[in-house]
Amino acid sequence: MEMHFVHADAAGNLAVVGVLEQEAGDSAFTDLFRTLPTEEGEEVAIDEPIDLTEFLPDDRDQYQ
Repeated sequence: MEMHFVHADAAGNLAVVGVLEQEAGDSAFTDLFRTLPTEEGEEVAIDEPIDLTEFLPDDRDQYQ
């Protein structure tokens, strides 16, 4: 599965991060999946902060 996180600032500038995820049991995605839109193109505002480091593997030697 591929997921895109899109953030727009007040000036309309976009930051997009693509994440590849393999389906598994509970993961950092579990709570996030519950808030995702059900229809393609639908937008959802997430009011709680998300710790994006939870989506990275434990071995981060290849990440900077």
